[in-house]
Amino acid sequence: MYQYALAGLTPQEYYSYVTTGVYPCDSYYGVTADDMMSVSDLVVARLETARKKEERVRERNRERREEAEQFMRTPESVVASDQLKLHREKSKWTKSRKIAEVQIEHIDSIIEKTKEALKFICGASKELLSELKYPQNWKKHKELDYVFEMNELF
Repeated sequence: MYQYALAGLTPQEYYSYVTTGVYPCDSYYGVTADDMMSVSDLVVARLETARKKEERVRERNRERREEAEQFMRTPESVVASDQLKLHREKSKWTKSRKIAEVQIEHIDSIIEKTKEALKFICGASKELLSELKYPQNWKKHKELDYVFEMNELF
C-alpha cells in the first residue's frame, strides 16, 4: 500500500522521480516509463480532477435545494402542524394532572389516617407504647394501618 502511494517505487526511487520527473523503472503496473506523466502534469491533472469533483458536488447540492424548495410547506400547513403538536402536548399534561390529582387524594387520605393514629398514640397506655416500639406489633391496631399504604410512597 505504501509503495502504491509512492508510484510503486522505493522512497529513494520516488525522490529521484519527483525531483527529475523521470520514472526510474521500465513500467508501473503495466504502464511504460515513456507513457508516465511528469510530476508537474500529474499535479495539474489531480487538481483538475478535484475541481471537477467539487463542481459536480455543488451542482448536485443545487439540484437538491431546488427539489426541496418544491416541497416547502405552506404557512397554513405549518400552523396546522403546530396546533396538532400543541394539542398532543396539552393532552399529555392533562393526563399527568389527573394522575397527580389521584395521588394527592391518596396522600390526603393517608394524612387523615396519621392524625387518627396520633390521637390513638397520645391516648395509649405505657404498656401499649412499649409494645409499639416494635413495628411488627403495629399490625394489631387498625388505627396504625396507614403505614402499609405509605409503602408505595417511598
